Amino acid sequence: MELVWLKDAKYLGDFKFSLLFGNGEIKLFDLKNLIETDRRYKEFEVFKDLENEEFVKNFSIDGWTICFPNGADIAPERLYEIAQ
Repeated sequence: MELVWLKDAKYLGDFKFSLLFGNGEIKLFDLKNLIETDRRYKEFEVFKDLENEEFVKNFSIDGWTICFPNGADIAPERLYEIAQ
């Protein structure tokens, strides 16, 4: 598998992001859909804050992936796989 990393991200509103990956692809990522449909994200306390849009807007990029103020992040491979 090719190395995947996030180069840039823009918050679009309503828990949606435009993601630019290292290979030049731009994909749309819906965080709300991930949180609602993947029970793994319901099981960990650190992801509870991601249900708050004001919190989510304060994301950053750490050189590899999207990160949130409480330390939560989502693997870039997972983002690439599920983003459209």
